[in-house]
Amino acid sequence: MGRGSRTLIGALASASLGFTLIVCSATLSWAAETLEVPPPSTQTAPKLPPKVHKKITTEKIIRQHREETIEREEPAPPPPPPPPVQAYQPAEPLPEVFRGCWEGVVPGVDTLRRLPGAPPTGPWAVKTYRLCYQRVGNGPFELQFTDLGIAHHHLITNPGGRLEVVSSDGRSYATMQAQLHFDERYVRPTYMHETFAVDEKTDLDAQIVGDEMRVRARVYGERDGMPWFEATWHAIFMHTSG
Repeated sequence: MGRGSRTLIGALASASLGFTLIVCSATLSWAAETLEVPPPSTQTAPKLPPKVHKKITTEKIIRQHREETIEREEPAPPPPPPPPVQAYQPAEPLPEVFRGCWEGVVPGVDTLRRLPGAPPTGPWAVKTYRLCYQRVGNGPFELQFTDLGIAHHHLITNPGGRLEVVSSDGRSYATMQAQLHFDERYVRPTYMHETFAVDEKTDLDAQIVGDEMRVRARVYGERDGMPWFEATWHAIFMHTSG
């Protein structure tokens, strides 16, 4: 074989080897790209659908609380029956030492307090008392006669009142209540022909000591039906022949 032939054959062999290397390199590169393993990922829990939070309104909370309260509450007991109608109770009998008639005068008071918002009070009108604890025929002793009034006063007209027994200890002590009404003229000259109504409720504590009835009293006064004053007084009623 000539030298030129060998040179041609060597060149062809070198070209063939280079082509083969290129093809193998490309093949390996493609395989590497194809076989590339992705990096390991951390394991995570599967995602659940989001919860739907129901909107609780104030009205719903109140309604639910009310329903629960109603379920816990016991049924209310039936209302008690109305009290029976009491028959009329006669006045409290007085002890024997009260027998006879007693008279007294209340010229003034120990204390006098005008109630809040009430108009000013005038001079105290002198009060008079007379009560008789007697019996008619063979009947029981009763408070047969009471006279509650006002000593003559140019500002007072149409006086009238009554007195009744409230309680007694059965020996020498008793409580009574007096109701007095009168009309009083205004002090100012421009109103001399006009009057206002006065009502006095007096609670009396009476104690018999010998021929004396020692009385202490608390007075509540109204003027034209409105609160006016409070007062206290004490006096001695004397036993009379009747």
